[in-house]
Amino acid sequence: MLAVMALGVLWCFLGQAQNILLEVEGENISDGETLLIASGEVDETTRVTFRITNTGDDTLVFSGHTPPITITNDADDVFEVQSTIDRDEELAINASATFEVVFTPSAEDTFTADLLIYSNAQTEPFQVNLTGEVGGPELLVTVDGVEVGDSDEYDFGDVDVGDSVDIQIRLRNVGLTDLIFENDPPVVAEQSAPEGFDVDQPVLGTDDALEPDEFASFTVTFTPPSEDSFSVELTIPTNDAASPFNLTLIGEGVPGTGLSISVTEPSGTDVWTAGNSHEVRWFSNGNTGERVNIGLYRRTSSNAIAEVETGNDGSELFAVPSSTAAGTNYIIRVSAADLGYTVSGDSLSFTIVAAGGEGEGEGEGEGEGEGEGEGEGEARLRVTLEPEGARDAGAAWSYDGGLTWLPSYTRVSGLAPGTYTVECLDIGGWITPPDEMVLVEETGETVEVVRIYTVEGGGEGEGEGEGEAEGEDRAALRVIIEPQGARTAGASWSYDHGVTWLPSFTQVSGLLAGQYRVDFLDVENWNAPASVTVTLTAGESEELTRTYTAVNGGEGEGEGEGEGEGEGEGEGDNPFDFLNCEGCQKSTGTQVDWRDLLGDLLVQLVALGAVAVSGRRTE
Repeated sequence: MLAVMALGVLWCFLGQAQNILLEVEGENISDGETLLIASGEVDETTRVTFRITNTGDDTLVFSGHTPPITITNDADDVFEVQSTIDRDEELAINASATFEVVFTPSAEDTFTADLLIYSNAQTEPFQVNLTGEVGGPELLVTVDGVEVGDSDEYDFGDVDVGDSVDIQIRLRNVGLTDLIFENDPPVVAEQSAPEGFDVDQPVLGTDDALEPDEFASFTVTFTPPSEDSFSVELTIPTNDAASPFNLTLIGEGVPGTGLSISVTEPSGTDVWTAGNSHEVRWFSNGNTGERVNIGLYRRTSSNAIAEVETGNDGSELFAVPSSTAAGTNYIIRVSAADLGYTVSGDSLSFTIVAAGGEGEGEGEGEGEGEGEGEGEGEARLRVTLEPEGARDAGAAWSYDGGLTWLPSYTRVSGLAPGTYTVECLDIGGWITPPDEMVLVEETGETVEVVRIYTVEGGGEGEGEGEGEAEGEDRAALRVIIEPQGARTAGASWSYDHGVTWLPSFTQVSGLLAGQYRVDFLDVENWNAPASVTVTLTAGESEELTRTYTAVNGGEGEGEGEGEGEGEGEGEGDNPFDFLNCEGCQKSTGTQVDWRDLLGDLLVQLVALGAVAVSGRRTE
């Protein structure tokens, strides 16, 4: 089947009164542009239909040459114009006419020629540079993002009996014509006995084909039912000249120990920076010992890029060597160091980018007080792109001026503290959210940003709002939740009646102006603040701070009641307000007990200069 690729898409304004819009298969072709025409094999004819539309305000006349549409510089005589448009033929305003270019390659080679269209639109002819190539479909197969070759072998490694491990296999057409799958189902799986693999099937179009640069994915799950070796032979027959493609998957079932290690951070959406330190988090099931080894690996390699031994306490800052190459499919492996046999867990695959800033992103940070901790951590940023339809259409965001485009939910860690511009990628059929300046600080907290695309023409936008007009001013809302203990327990807020729950510090932009009810999620051991209604003004950003209180009247991570103000030792204007219980409520009314008396005594002693007292402000 035909594959045509146009390099660039621009309107062509030829002259001042007569304008030409030239299209191929719905794609606009500009004057001077190069068009690639692919043919499946030698002597196979490929036809490309061109449509000319007069978009000017006067009649377009095909004049200046006979015939007015012609091919030149065709050294191998492999291109031909088939047209019924004669010299001096006229095209009315908004009218269209079509013609064909026929490509018949004489050898396996690359051919070039010029397509010229003569008219009264300009003094020089409208020119399209034609390039013709002979090339069929080509299947590229990757396993978890890493390319594998025909007849290669992929090893799941040792897996505990009854446990499961998944891999994702992607099939991409990197050829010039349609890749057709010749079997139903597309992937033939011949397994060893007893079976240990579950093979999904890729979802293809109705023609069981992939157009050039399209892909389809499927999952293979390995679940060893016994202590044994298992394998499956995957065969994928297509119209690729090298078909069929074969891939062998193997794995070993080993006895379970009842011990396991699970790595929760980095997640599959994390982006780490080479040369910086990033937080690794894990938890153990069973007694996996007092020490663990943390290693950085490429998923397809058994050699650690960097490794460190540390205490098995569930968290560690891991230094990524500055020499680490930028790329995807990195994993962190946490392994028990004291057991004498292997118990380990791998993170999901994540991305490492080259160092881009001067700061190391770690910072010292003295914090806001004892309840807040020491303030050490990473500068992190995560952006969520809404709605789902925009994500499916290729929505992406960047924090480095468009050098790196990232999908929704990606979290970038190890950033140098400072202000970053979040910009969103332009995608067809959607209005792009405006750029947003975001302050990223070195607190260890992830700064969450939500950006909302809207459908062009005021469509419903996959449920994001009806009749939203292009170019309409939007508003933004940011909610801060206090104290730290509540945030750690999962405190969240919502602007859409609980459909979406967002963590503290998240800013939602692109909202229509008007009133919104902000709700707060109930979390264990914390009383959520009452819902509140806020009014958003077009073109402005609103910030709201609300405080959870501890159910049992505990210290609440040292935050106090005053929405997090005046934290830290000796801070605030009233250091000598004393509490009549352990950090829960300020003393009021006439109730007096020994704590109140002791408070008065201490104040008097301070007044005499006899005692130095530091307190936590509780207003």
